[in-house]
Amino acid sequence: MKNQDVHAEYDNFSLSLPSISIIVFFTIVFTIFYSVNTNTYADKIKSATPNPVEPAALKAIDEAPSLHNSTSIVKPNTSPPISEKLLIPQAVLNDPDKLVNPVFKVPKYLHPRVSFWFNVYTKWDSYNHIIHHVDYPWVVFEVVNTKKFFKNNKSYMTQVHNAKKYVQLRKKFIRNSLKQLARKKNKVKLSSFQKQLLKQIKSLPGPLNKNLKMASVNVRSQLGQKNYFEYALKNSSKYLPAMENTFKQYSLPTELTRIPFVESSFNEKAQSKVGASGIWQIMPYSGKQYLKINKFIDERNSPLKATLASAKHLKRDFKILRSWPLAITAYNHGVGSMKKAVRALNSNHYGVILNKYKSESFQFASKNFYSCFLAALHAEKYSKKIFDITRKPSLDIVKVKLNSRIRVNDLIEAAETTQKEFVQYNLDLKNALSANILLPKGFQVFLPRRLVVLLRNNLKPSNKVSKS
Repeated sequence: MKNQDVHAEYDNFSLSLPSISIIVFFTIVFTIFYSVNTNTYADKIKSATPNPVEPAALKAIDEAPSLHNSTSIVKPNTSPPISEKLLIPQAVLNDPDKLVNPVFKVPKYLHPRVSFWFNVYTKWDSYNHIIHHVDYPWVVFEVVNTKKFFKNNKSYMTQVHNAKKYVQLRKKFIRNSLKQLARKKNKVKLSSFQKQLLKQIKSLPGPLNKNLKMASVNVRSQLGQKNYFEYALKNSSKYLPAMENTFKQYSLPTELTRIPFVESSFNEKAQSKVGASGIWQIMPYSGKQYLKINKFIDERNSPLKATLASAKHLKRDFKILRSWPLAITAYNHGVGSMKKAVRALNSNHYGVILNKYKSESFQFASKNFYSCFLAALHAEKYSKKIFDITRKPSLDIVKVKLNSRIRVNDLIEAAETTQKEFVQYNLDLKNALSANILLPKGFQVFLPRRLVVLLRNNLKPSNKVSKS
């Protein structure tokens, strides 16, 4: 529910360039300095095993809101997937086992774009930075592995800084290489890297030199997400059965419950710099239409309450747009903005809008949101064949409705549990404990089944609760 990028990236930036001779000189000097002197730069900042990759710190690398303000740590897993064959996106995106609702079949025109995101989720971990074309993400110029920068005794943020600096240099080199190619009248006497770039740009429609110039100002870096996706797979299984039941109650495709893989990697503590919160990354304005949000209670942070709100939100958007690709895109871009796109082109065909709609607000994040969803959906459905992980069991909890007002700590005491355990199931109340707020009549909490009987026995008759 936010118009922002959902994956870590480096912001595109333009620099005033010196003369070609200076660029060449700098590049040669840097290459010699970096590769020959083993006690400088990258080699000075290495030690044994790298620290686990912390989302908040990686956010500092790429300055994007998708990797979460959280103290949780997700370490890249170097173990290979069970089936290397399944790293070929077509082996999954064609849905050979018929695990995906046909409504979400990947259309041919989206295969290259979805394949790129499938690899982001299943092939490249967060040590890898994929430098690619903004308009054609599947045109990958280089994959930069920064693992060597985390093998040192320096502070983690110093490691991050050096990794960022190196990736920025590679982006600058690629931009300059593309500009040089565009200026060459005869594309001869090229380096192997220039030949590689030229081959990729030749695959795009339109005049070659124009495409080379356009590519040089559309270079972007995408952080690999494999380790975050593995974390999401493990954590999501706690909630998915209940989430799917909610969507079934609203006659919605259960595949939509995979949107949090894109929004937050199913990190309950996820918060963006623009104010979105929880696994569904709901913005305050959108959330207040369906949820209680104040200083002490923020139901956006309850995975199951937020799921109910998102189900209502998506059902409304689909009713307006009559297209799941558009309704899912609207979750990121806004239903009003998608209505403008439909009116502008007199079409609700997603492919037409993706390729032809021009708007300052309809940029990379919104254009790729549906493709990210399709990639995450297929990666999750085929996760047993792709990843070697153990998923967590689903939570055995009961939704309890309060029949009268009660202080939150009195409720915890009556359930004979601890604040820590209570908040584990009621993340929307994490700020309510210190103030011991009065929970209103009708408020709903979640408790393990074993605690519900204790709660009922210990509450006064006037404070009895009921299953909801």
